[in-house]
Amino acid sequence: LQMNLNLVPLNLLYFSTMTTTVEYNKSDKTNPRPEGLNNNVNNMESKPIPLNDPNPTPTPIPPSPSDLSSPKPICTPAASDSSSTANDIDPNTDTPNDNDDNTLSEDKAKLLIRNTWSSISTPDDDTKINDDPQQVRGRVHNAADQIILQNRDGLLKTVCGNFNKKTYCYKMITEEGVKYFVKIFEDSRMSPTKVAKELWRKSTKSVTDKEDLEKYILLPAFKPQKTRLDAHTYEVVIYPYLKHLNLEDLTLKALRQGYINPEYHKGRDGTKPHAPGYKMRMLKRFAQCVTIAIKLKNDENGYVDMDISPDNFIITTDIDDPENNNIRWDKITDADDAKCIKIDHESMIKWQKKFSHVDKPMKKPFMAPEVNDKKQDDGGNELDEYEEFDVEKANVYQFGATFIYVLYGQLKDYDEDGDEYWKSLPSQGRGGWKKIDWTPKIMCHQND
Repeated sequence: LQMNLNLVPLNLLYFSTMTTTVEYNKSDKTNPRPEGLNNNVNNMESKPIPLNDPNPTPTPIPPSPSDLSSPKPICTPAASDSSSTANDIDPNTDTPNDNDDNTLSEDKAKLLIRNTWSSISTPDDDTKINDDPQQVRGRVHNAADQIILQNRDGLLKTVCGNFNKKTYCYKMITEEGVKYFVKIFEDSRMSPTKVAKELWRKSTKSVTDKEDLEKYILLPAFKPQKTRLDAHTYEVVIYPYLKHLNLEDLTLKALRQGYINPEYHKGRDGTKPHAPGYKMRMLKRFAQCVTIAIKLKNDENGYVDMDISPDNFIITTDIDDPENNNIRWDKITDADDAKCIKIDHESMIKWQKKFSHVDKPMKKPFMAPEVNDKKQDDGGNELDEYEEFDVEKANVYQFGATFIYVLYGQLKDYDEDGDEYWKSLPSQGRGGWKKIDWTPKIMCHQND
């Protein structure tokens, strides 16, 4: 991100992901499960797993999963903890303590990250809504029952909520099982369902358009609704439910299973940030994400998503409980019928080459610094006007930040003074974020 990454056009970024050196062992096709190393993550006693070829040739198209050996972790997998689920945790209050050394369940680890992101997801400080969280949650839950279940049989199960955006998500369970994923917004001034409506209309007018869109984007199952209820306005989008993990889920699963070591730069020479095989598999999916952005652009006649981040791309699966820590991450990424699909459309806008200001929710750790940056006078004083920025460059920056999170377990954040710093995911998912002096410059000096 400090190496002019946001100067790379999207199509070149796509090419670079497809031609990156592939790390895998062609000869080992029989090992059905990973072999753990007898080492401590903070004191790597075992030698790092070497590449098969010290001078591998770049491969334009990664081989199919059936041609790959089972990946091996680089550190001891964390113990499984199935004692809690996401539904047992209040998404507004139950954030794991940064000093807690106990192994986090995957749900708690996921919550830790999402709380960090959601706390800085609003567009500008003046858009944050001061309201009682309990009141907001109660109103939205009541509205969900009245609006969604009015003409449909089923039960709603809360998945997650973002108090700042007054947004809540639900699974709708029918006699057939989980059938729909529901997203509801209260009093949003940012037209969160506008693009979803446009995509729904487009998909209903042409079977060809629908089949094409469904290949890379999640389409609404019904026309998005806007309803006034008890002095509040609610916008509702109902999507078909797909079993999946998003890139954030996969990263945290790989972290707990010992395939990522965010503290690699603190170890001995040769310590790797990720296991052989992980990088190649994730780059393949990452290339698909870039392809989706190019398709959305549609020769500058389509859309751009201003909130590209790891939780906005999913990998579909046939596994009933993909979040179970006993399910290895590569069972999701390597499935022949797995698809990479973009979700969350409220931050999508009509494509333009340049914008001066975007009033959409964007996660600050993945937001390019020039987005919504105000002009300054000759004395360095901030003005009320915004600097114009290049949309595609900003998009490439977002992909770069996503790439760094997924492969290296690192996230950019800001302190109370607004100064940026990098923080690392906890090795094996133990404890909270760590500030251990990682920067993107380390990637230039190490053979990662």
